[in-house]
Amino acid sequence: MVAKQESRAAAAGLLAVFLASSIGIGALGYRSYLSRKRAAELEIRGDLAAIAALKAEQIVQWRKERLADARGTFGNPLMLPAIRPVLRGSPAPAALLEWLETLRRVSGYSNVALFDSSGVVRFSLVKEMDQSLTQELARQAMSTRGVILTDLHSAPGQESIHMQLAVPLFERGAAARPIGVFMAWLDPQDLLYPILHSWPKPSRTAETLLIRREGNEVVHLSELRFRKDSALKLRLPIENLALPPGQRIAADAIDYRGVPVLTVIRPIPDTPWHLVAKIDSAEVFAEVGSQSRPVALIVGLLVAFMGAATGMLWRHLRVGFLRRQLRTEQALRLSEERYRTLFQCLGEGVGIVNKRGRFLVANPAAESIFGIPSGELAGRNAWSFVVPRDLPLARRQTEAFLRGRESACEIAIRRADGAEKTIQITGTPRLNPEGRLAEVVGVFRDVTEARQLEERVRLLAQALQSSDDCICITDVQDRFLYVNGAFLRTYGYQENELIGQHVGIVRSERNAPEALSAILPGTMEGGWHGELWNRTKSGREFPISLTTSSVRDDAGNAVALIGVARDISERKQAEAERTRLEEQLRQAQKLESVGRLAGGVAHDFNNLLTVINGYGDLLLARLRADDPVRPSLEQIRKAGERAANLTQQLLAFSRKQVVRPRLLDLNAQAQEAGQMLRRLLQEDIELVLRLDPTVGSVMADPGQLHQVLINLAVNAKDAMPTGGELLVETSSVELNAGCETELPEAVPGKYVLLTVTDTGTGMDAETREHIFEPFFTTKETGKGTGLGLATVYGIVRQNGGWIAVRSEPGKGTTFRIYLPRAEAGPAKPDAAPPPMELHGSETILVVEDQADVRRLATRVLEAHGYTTLQAGSGAEALQLVRDHAGPIHLLLTDVVMPGMNGRELAGELTPRRPEMKVLLMSGYSESVVARRGVLDPGFTLLAKPFTSDELASAVRRVLGAPAHPCQA
Repeated sequence: MVAKQESRAAAAGLLAVFLASSIGIGALGYRSYLSRKRAAELEIRGDLAAIAALKAEQIVQWRKERLADARGTFGNPLMLPAIRPVLRGSPAPAALLEWLETLRRVSGYSNVALFDSSGVVRFSLVKEMDQSLTQELARQAMSTRGVILTDLHSAPGQESIHMQLAVPLFERGAAARPIGVFMAWLDPQDLLYPILHSWPKPSRTAETLLIRREGNEVVHLSELRFRKDSALKLRLPIENLALPPGQRIAADAIDYRGVPVLTVIRPIPDTPWHLVAKIDSAEVFAEVGSQSRPVALIVGLLVAFMGAATGMLWRHLRVGFLRRQLRTEQALRLSEERYRTLFQCLGEGVGIVNKRGRFLVANPAAESIFGIPSGELAGRNAWSFVVPRDLPLARRQTEAFLRGRESACEIAIRRADGAEKTIQITGTPRLNPEGRLAEVVGVFRDVTEARQLEERVRLLAQALQSSDDCICITDVQDRFLYVNGAFLRTYGYQENELIGQHVGIVRSERNAPEALSAILPGTMEGGWHGELWNRTKSGREFPISLTTSSVRDDAGNAVALIGVARDISERKQAEAERTRLEEQLRQAQKLESVGRLAGGVAHDFNNLLTVINGYGDLLLARLRADDPVRPSLEQIRKAGERAANLTQQLLAFSRKQVVRPRLLDLNAQAQEAGQMLRRLLQEDIELVLRLDPTVGSVMADPGQLHQVLINLAVNAKDAMPTGGELLVETSSVELNAGCETELPEAVPGKYVLLTVTDTGTGMDAETREHIFEPFFTTKETGKGTGLGLATVYGIVRQNGGWIAVRSEPGKGTTFRIYLPRAEAGPAKPDAAPPPMELHGSETILVVEDQADVRRLATRVLEAHGYTTLQAGSGAEALQLVRDHAGPIHLLLTDVVMPGMNGRELAGELTPRRPEMKVLLMSGYSESVVARRGVLDPGFTLLAKPFTSDELASAVRRVLGAPAHPCQA
């Protein structure tokens, strides 16, 4: 029994030991399984956290680079002049298009566009876009005055997903208002989604998701590995995703497929996004499960073989330790490989340089920038590539790194192939534990094309700004869109004072409306060129030469107008000076044209006056003094005399009248004219004669001198309505070359000066410029002919003299008349002619094509006892002379006749009738009657209209005069 009990006790002990060992071994095996599972889970969660952190940092960096690119590119003040015209409606120039296309290609944009300050698109590389969303985004960017990068979205009705980058554009100055917005479309397929879809090690189920919370739902923003076409379409419910910034969640979950997964959720700073890194739980624990089956077998064996169980357990534990160590090493290698892959695949050049400036490592992009074959940049001195002119800048960068500061600059390098490039360098120093520089991590970007484009745009803007011509661009409604610096300097405006204003702000009111209305049609038809008057901000008016052209779109429609103006004030002043020097010639041309008119009408008009006045004299001679008809006839006779005087005044003003100059004492002429002037002037005007007794003589027509003084006195009288003083002075002067500024065109020599000064109202400069022009008058309509001063000018110039005027408003007027001094002795007064007998018995041939004038002359001559022969033309007169056998004592012929004029007739007849004398009669004919205003020798002229007594006196004078050699 005792043995049996001991046997049972031993069996129980053995059973207890077996059970205890089995339980211990089973517990140890299960613990080992849990340990492996926990280790695997921790490792995977660590990997997921590292991957989520890396990708979140990449996404943040990607967003910062996009925003920095936008600020750096469009914060450049040199870009604004190139973009501003496009914002105002002008088409984009080729250089800007090239630059925008380069920017789109280099930055990975799917489209770029420009919006004006009203949110209206002015330029887009891609024509189709959602106008409402883009305009609202443009207005939001201008309102916030900051760069905006939108969330991922797709336009209504479109499948493509994109982000938009909006950059407000400002004039210079912090307080400047936005003038437009630059907008770019980023395709997430290019850069963002590749960051999410890459995984550092092989995995069947690992995946990175980008999500966004909308209410109680989560929207998947990226394409899913196991469900295509899901971005922005897949929505799943979620209870809470509000995480504090910078924290993450690691948890077990069920993904969109309904599969258990291990996840790490990390928020993306400055965005509404969360990054989810996940992997299937089955994949994570598959290896642990496969490794647990041998453990169960080992447990069974250990139960059977207790001795071997301890060894097997130890070996298992040892293998587990070694396996974990191996996995740790593998994780380190994988992490290093991930960063190496990222380093090698970056699009921007990245290199690490030691404190001596030599490359330790560089990625392929950096080697491509420096033109070095792959793998050969390490060991090269970074500053050896810098061109000599930028070495000082490189030294300053090195000094900044030594002080532990980040630094960025643009520097020119010489590539290995000799090409010069401009690169943008951003360097971050890394310090050793002692705080000294260990190495520098540099990021390199080739900005050569961008800077070349900027330079072309800058040169274009500088060319416009440096032009001396005033250049402006307007819309088709003539509102300013652009003005260059010369325009602003010339007109005195600031740019913001002109942009948007109508061009009328600089137009002078001196421009004729029809001239202004012709500019736009001319511009549209191919260009307009002409001269206008413009006005500065201060009100100064000046002349310009303006050339315009139009800018048209692809459809041929005008979208803008270009104007190039030049201030021609100096040229106009030069022209005015030349005009002033040529004034005598132009004045002569004016007067000559009027003289032609006067000569054209004088003949017929004076023929009519001859008949009217002649028959009037005959009738008056027959009427008694108390005849009731006589007063009416006398009024007709006076009207005829006034008409005759008007004709003579026209001839005098045009310097085409025949003058008979002779030696005159100017003082005597002034005193003689003074008697008439006192009767002409009103009582409250005092006439003062201040005559130099030593003044010389002049060669002039006395009647013309009287006419000059009378016209000047009448002009002075009108200028002194309330009375004053009229001073007439004479003196002798000598003009030397260049000494008399008021008469630069006068010929140097000795002159007699006649000065007429009044104390009247005076004249302004504009009036002084026109007073000698025919028919110019400042008097009211009907109170002046405008011929008075023009007649004075014509008489003075016809007598070889010069006239100048000085006058200011309220200070009176002075006329200074310079007449050449005659070298002969003092003039002697004409002796009184002896009484003349007006009757005779000679034979007179009367030739006149006007029958009424011919009959009048014949009647008057026959009344004075003469025998007359009549002819109506030169041919008829020649025939009559051939047929007449008796003597012909006098040829009285009209000058202007059809066929043969009177002078030609006299030339034909005087050789045949040497004893015949000639008396010409004419209303006026410059080319026939006189040369240079003086009658040819051998001829006497009887001017029409003439009276009966004037005709009889002229006939008697010619018949009583000795024969001239020219008529012999």
